[in-house]
Amino acid sequence: MSVELMVVNPRDVYAAGLAAAYVTKAVEDLAGIEQGLPALIRMDWYSPAASEFTALLWQHIKYVSTTLEDLRVCAEAVARHVEEIRAQGYEVP
Repeated sequence: MSVELMVVNPRDVYAAGLAAAYVTKAVEDLAGIEQGLPALIRMDWYSPAASEFTALLWQHIKYVSTTLEDLRVCAEAVARHVEEIRAQGYEVP
């Protein structure tokens, strides 16, 4: 990312970095859950453990969806800033 772009609005760049890190962690967490999926066929789906698993899974799905939306918003903001920089006569790679 160019220095000019970071000077325009470093909060957007920082927010995008945080969001990307959060997505990475959520994906790693989901991959960990995936390791246990073969055992789910034997799970008692009326047990407290099953309820906890379901709640955890839905929570991860919600967080990933929200984070992906945040990344989309950040990407749009960065694209707008790039256009503003170009309009001022600077070249952005």
